[in-house]
Amino acid sequence: MDLTATSTTGVTLPNNSNIKSIKLPGTIRDLKLVGQQKLSTFEIGSYSNLRTVEINDTPYIDTMQFVNKCREVGSNINSLTLLNINWVDADLNVLNYILNIPNTSITGIIQLKSTETLDFNTKYELLKKFGN
Repeated sequence: MDLTATSTTGVTLPNNSNIKSIKLPGTIRDLKLVGQQKLSTFEIGSYSNLRTVEINDTPYIDTMQFVNKCREVGSNINSLTLLNINWVDADLNVLNYILNIPNTSITGIIQLKSTETLDFNTKYELLKKFGN
């Protein structure tokens, strides 16, 4: 599915879709990918306009890389939902970015890079926002 030539601002794919590839324009503000077991190719024109993101049960999307790209371009996301993540070698900058997103729901495992040191204040803010 190629929507790059459109000015679409929101995409919600049906759960358990058979879509294998999606290309989105930079105008996307709202993105919901749930149950996309076969989605292996994902492209977006720009991460900077994203405001609402939900990714769940979509195994081929690297959510850590996705969030890092949002951070790098300064996306002003106000709602982020990521379920059942397994981030290994996570960057502390990504966690600090997530802390500043107002409405965040994340479940799963986040393991920092061995070279990263988590200070008390950041750990406290993470525990306050997400629990253990």
